[in-house]
Amino acid sequence: MTLLNTGGAIAILFSLFTLSTAQSDVTFPNKTISKLAFGSCHKRKYVNTSAAATTIWNAIQQEEADAFVWTGDSVYPPTRGVASLDLLQEEYTQMKRNASLGYAPFHSTLEVYGTWDDHDFGGNDLGVEMPNKPERAAAFLDFVGATRNATRDGIYSSVEWGTPPHKVKLILLDTRWHREPHCIPSVAHSVPLGAAISCITRWLTAGLLLSNRVKRCQHAGTILGEKQWKWLESQLHESNAQVHVVVSSIQVLTTNPVMESWGHYPQERHRLLKLLNGVSGSVLLSGDVHHAEISDPNISNKQTLLEVTSSGMTHTCATPLYGYYLCQPLLETFDTHRHESQQDNFFIGKNYGTVEIDWEKQSLEVLVHDDGATVVLRTGSMPFQRDLLTEQEMEGIPGVNDGHLIPKFQKLLLVVNALVVLLIAWLFQKRRKRS
Repeated sequence: MTLLNTGGAIAILFSLFTLSTAQSDVTFPNKTISKLAFGSCHKRKYVNTSAAATTIWNAIQQEEADAFVWTGDSVYPPTRGVASLDLLQEEYTQMKRNASLGYAPFHSTLEVYGTWDDHDFGGNDLGVEMPNKPERAAAFLDFVGATRNATRDGIYSSVEWGTPPHKVKLILLDTRWHREPHCIPSVAHSVPLGAAISCITRWLTAGLLLSNRVKRCQHAGTILGEKQWKWLESQLHESNAQVHVVVSSIQVLTTNPVMESWGHYPQERHRLLKLLNGVSGSVLLSGDVHHAEISDPNISNKQTLLEVTSSGMTHTCATPLYGYYLCQPLLETFDTHRHESQQDNFFIGKNYGTVEIDWEKQSLEVLVHDDGATVVLRTGSMPFQRDLLTEQEMEGIPGVNDGHLIPKFQKLLLVVNALVVLLIAWLFQKRRKRS
């Protein structure tokens, strides 16, 4: 399976379905590319559909990229619960046919690939428990003009352009199909303010290290599923590409415990980072969180994997009322993972990203642009060559499960205990006076 909308590419797709797992689903050996555009989180109710309005798609069009990559949440069904297939299909149809949204005239002009996240999957924060997954996959792939590979449980896929020494491999992960529930299962899809409640429960889980204290949380669960893991291993170990662009709809390197991320599944995260360790020209792209940032393992004096999050094509974490007051303080509080080569290391505003490859210099750079095409974040030029991290350095990459709330909780317990003692003493004294 892959995600594309050109007839020629679809023909290649069918011819490659029978190849070994190490093969990419689609290959363009005669095409050398130098730029990919990417973005996530597009909610049509926030698009200005007046005749004179321009959309973020106008800015992306000006980039003249070789392809566009969805990194999740291409649509948002207008329902709190599990979206029906009909509701999902209506959102996809609107995107493809309603020219005022901007995507309809855009998507027919270049190759489109991508993966889904929870909203285009059909339910906020949902994973393996989602019903009708094959039918949902078919609807999503129809949106981008592709056909599902029925041999896979999921929509993960890969695409290759060019031949060595100018070869690019795009790897699209499916972080929904097999993802097991969090330690405290999310209620984002089932109750009012469920998304906010689930942010708090994730924060408590990480901040109090419940994974070490609660038996049901000690098995952190899977994100990819073993079959997808084996496929990913073969895609990386047997690749001869110079550039590897790996797409995960949820963040990998973040230390922010509030959001969904690989950090809440530490064994899975370590396994992924170990696989990507030292891979030529590797970069992670992610979405989901309604802001943009560049994340870094921050290993001194080493050229390592970076992650660029571009999220919020139509809305941001500051769009809802509670987010207006909480988004920036939260991003400033949880910043250990941020890339420090720039003064402003996150961006709250509508945005998209580009991956730009300089074949002459054997380097690449990832940039984040606002909806007017102005560059707001950039990684700086990164050579294809990646330094290998030691096991100790890998173990030292900061995550979300750091127990930062434990000292505060202990102090709170001391205060509560003191208040209880004072209350008992007061009641005892009061009783003595009466007697």
